[in-house]
Amino acid sequence: MSFTTLALFLSFLATHTSSSIGVMAAKGSIHPTGPDLAPASVLGENVISFTKCRRERKEVITKAVFYANERIERANRYFQSHSSKKRGNVYTKYFGKSSPEDYNAVLLHFRNMADRVTSVNYNCRPCARLNDRDAPPTYFLNENGPTVRLCAEFWEQPRNKLRSWLTFGRAKDEDYLTKFQAGWIIHALSQFGDVGGGAVEDFYWDEADATGFARQDPARVARSADNYMYFAKNVPRGRRLKK
Repeated sequence: MSFTTLALFLSFLATHTSSSIGVMAAKGSIHPTGPDLAPASVLGENVISFTKCRRERKEVITKAVFYANERIERANRYFQSHSSKKRGNVYTKYFGKSSPEDYNAVLLHFRNMADRVTSVNYNCRPCARLNDRDAPPTYFLNENGPTVRLCAEFWEQPRNKLRSWLTFGRAKDEDYLTKFQAGWIIHALSQFGDVGGGAVEDFYWDEADATGFARQDPARVARSADNYMYFAKNVPRGRRLKK
């Protein structure tokens, strides 16, 4: 387990053992940023911050961020043991036989997500871009800094339509909703311009559509947020990251 994952885990435990607003972190201390924007943890210089999130929702987000971070680390371990000439079956399934440039773009996205997952702002306000209930579980914005908006579907047990979009585990799994939320955090992170150059799109495909797209149009698949999400879901555990 890497330092970031361990620190996130300790931070998550702290949200369940501390009665104060502040949360313990592996490094540093909490630096309040106002009543509506309070960090949950400080990991070196990376801060999980919230806007308009109740305490219990901060705990839910922190747990989902922990899962998302673990999946991103798995993806980065995968890329350490593969190359553009030896991509492996999981990469080919979700990103097809794309060019070396696209392979490197996907690699860069996941490498940069490792820093972004704990440093963006998670915003719990109702999603005004669309009717809140018709909005996707998450989407990204650049408003006063990189922001992941968490819409109504993010907080609920996935309905059939969304369950077909992402099944991070089985419906009877007690962590099923958390894994679902982690996947949609990855979906949003893949779209930040400074994560991998931007131009990543929402298609809201189920997994079969995403893998079909990888086979049929490998030149465009590196720009599909859905494929990043499903790749992260299915990438094997692999070995620990090299330092």
